[in-house]
Amino acid sequence: MEDFNNVHNVDNADYVESTDHVSSPYAKNNINYNAFDEKDVEANQNNANVINSLVGKIISEKYLSDFINEEIFFIGEVVGIEDNKISLKSVNGKCVECVIQDRNFKAHTKYVGIKGTVSDDLKIIETRGVIFLEDINFEIVNEYINIYMQNINSDVFLSSY
Repeated sequence: MEDFNNVHNVDNADYVESTDHVSSPYAKNNINYNAFDEKDVEANQNNANVINSLVGKIISEKYLSDFINEEIFFIGEVVGIEDNKISLKSVNGKCVECVIQDRNFKAHTKYVGIKGTVSDDLKIIETRGVIFLEDINFEIVNEYINIYMQNINSDVFLSSY
């Protein structure tokens, strides 16, 4: 097997000492792997905003007040149904009242996900439907939501598509 340095004509000392690898085999192709393009970041953020508006941020009762008049996705355990109002236990353990469009709603499962808008009085007003869910690990979902919300403005959470 031939040595990498011989095959690619790379001088080891120059290659290792170069922090930006300008002297690397890739330099002749004018590829800068350390480039940072603010337009890309802005485009990614715009894509993330579009997707969040379509899908809705998954939140718990703890963060409802941060999303008044915004669309969200809410997962909860059905604890009561009366007409078109459902009481759901949030993944953080507190109950939230949800208003749904179907006055004859019947829960087929213990857990549901609702796409809706948060009202001024912190109710969830269903806008796009109810999804019936099977077993949900509330502890994991709650921890995910907390991590996301605590780091929502971090570059880590910028969309990559």
